[in-house]
Amino acid sequence: MKLTVGIACLFLSGAAQAASLTVPFDFSRSEIGLDVVVGTTPLYMILDTEVDPSVIDGKRAESLGLKIDHGAGGEAAGEGNAKNATVYPATISGLSIAGRAYPDVEALAADMSGLSAHYGRVLDGVLG
Repeated sequence: MKLTVGIACLFLSGAAQAASLTVPFDFSRSEIGLDVVVGTTPLYMILDTEVDPSVIDGKRAESLGLKIDHGAGGEAAGEGNAKNATVYPATISGLSIAGRAYPDVEALAADMSGLSAHYGRVLDGVLG
């Protein structure tokens, strides 16, 4: 499947409106799954416009060298087996989708293993 939208308008706060972009996506698990790139690393994320801010797996964020504020951790409602989860403010820098680069995305770094298990494959994040 392909999705044609002004993706910048959907999930990137503060982004200027951009021309429409056709993006292949996976809807086999009843979610919009996207192949994205952060820096030069391919990632798999789902698009959920009700999530604010976006979320990135904490281990993945660390491996990418993304900015994470470990001093400002807090609790969030968990997904999967966890009732509560510790999250940390983070910034997803160097995001591109279908070859189009986007400005930094405010996010929370969190353990995505529960959501990945529920989804049925490894998720690197949720773009909100």
